[in-house]
Amino acid sequence: MYAYMLNLEFDCCKIVSAKRRGRRTGRNDCEKKVRHLVIRIDRFLAHHLGMRIASFKVSCCLRDKYAHNINDWIVCGVRKGIENLDLAFTCDKLSERNDWRNVGYYQFPTHNLMQGNESKLRHLSLRSCMLGADFNDRFSTLSSLVLSDVHFVGQADPLMFSSCLKLESLTLQWCFGLERLCFSLPHLKSLVVSNCPGLRGIQLSATNLTTFHCEANNIDISYLKVPNLEEVYVSQGGINVIHTFAKLEKDLPNAKYLVVNRA
Repeated sequence: MYAYMLNLEFDCCKIVSAKRRGRRTGRNDCEKKVRHLVIRIDRFLAHHLGMRIASFKVSCCLRDKYAHNINDWIVCGVRKGIENLDLAFTCDKLSERNDWRNVGYYQFPTHNLMQGNESKLRHLSLRSCMLGADFNDRFSTLSSLVLSDVHFVGQADPLMFSSCLKLESLTLQWCFGLERLCFSLPHLKSLVVSNCPGLRGIQLSATNLTTFHCEANNIDISYLKVPNLEEVYVSQGGINVIHTFAKLEKDLPNAKYLVVNRA
């Protein structure tokens, strides 16, 4: 029955024998474990007989060394109408990471995704990847997008997410290469922007937005058309909490939950 499974999940931490879990593993052991996982995924997909793959999740420190294998996995999923794609290529806590230079980011191949309505992809989550800033209509069918520890390649346009017309939930955490963002999405309900170095401005013009969470050091936020915004959490460094809270209370009269914190 395994050859016809719709939901596939490969977690490096789970695919370890009970005997090895209790002992310390060195760098060579970790590399063997990663290589072992790659081989198993390759073999599994080679023997998959189902017409569809609804969900495909991988959690492992693969990085760019196995880019060719990862690309093949994505192509296989796209051909079988994948709806949920979740790729996490580091296992550490981003808030505790000291060195961001030696991660070896895998570049996500947006060109391997279907264009427009041909795509079945609805949910995409990427962790520790490089992503082209110009993804055009490759994400147009997404209803949720999570980008964590993602480095954008190329010039990031403030309206880069404007083609994601069906997007309802967007999370940007520790994303690099962004300067200003303008969100004018008709179906966006939830937006989380957390610790994105270099991001200096956010403009909100999303009529159905109900939840907005933002954690940053120095960022200018403009609330233009957000008549349904009810839950707001803002944590910024160096702000006057009382003044900021009073301004938000005035600008967002429909807010039911309003929190302002000085980071």
